[in-house]
Amino acid sequence: MNIDNLSELQKYYVNGFLVREFLENKTLKCLRDLLVHLNSNNEIDSGFSWDSKYSNTFDLRHSAHEYSNLFMDILFENNIPELLVSLIGSEYTLSHIQVRKSKKGPSYMPWHRDAYFINGDLVGNIPPAHKIIFYPKILKEEPKLEIIKGSNLCMHQKSTSEQFILPGCSQFDAEIMKIMDKKSYFSSDSQFLLFNTSALHNALPDSDDNGSIRVIYSFITKDQYAEKYSSKDVHKKINEDYEKRLEV
Repeated sequence: MNIDNLSELQKYYVNGFLVREFLENKTLKCLRDLLVHLNSNNEIDSGFSWDSKYSNTFDLRHSAHEYSNLFMDILFENNIPELLVSLIGSEYTLSHIQVRKSKKGPSYMPWHRDAYFINGDLVGNIPPAHKIIFYPKILKEEPKLEIIKGSNLCMHQKSTSEQFILPGCSQFDAEIMKIMDKKSYFSSDSQFLLFNTSALHNALPDSDDNGSIRVIYSFITKDQYAEKYSSKDVHKKINEDYEKRLEV
């Protein structure tokens, strides 16, 4: 069967990602404007800060969710919970919302998987987390993230530390990248990317002086949330808001 004839569920399972459009409405415009403003200004509301977790990047703390309702509103106005149920099932819930900006320079996170095995130990979540990422266009459309199609279905689970060429990227991964197709996701006024984080993906370096900014939503199983995040105040507030809105 031609892959073009597959259902959206089947395509997501096979490819490990899909690209969708947010509705063009007031919420999207306000979200874009907010992100573009945050990208160009270090001054933010009292009680919040920019913290560097990875080299050349800055994350909005203490919580993007508490900074603006827009980050949650965009999900429900675009029926994202229904989309997730149709693609990955009802056992997933929202655990985190991150706003991250990066500056001109090397990639802060080159080729990797968010979930993998090393020396028999699991790093990340299995079943894997699924993420939605939205890079607003700053001045022009630019490639921001690459993903290897179908690499979520090719996970080698016997890798040792000696077989890794980068954190989260093994020699096995390097070999499959030679034969599998690559998808590039571009900054956009409206397009977002949903992807399985066990797939190989690469945050591309920023080549422009303006850098870039993105909002990242992380969805994990309810059991994983209860075990790892439910006791942490930031995640608890995000998840309680998400689950409450689902009931409306």
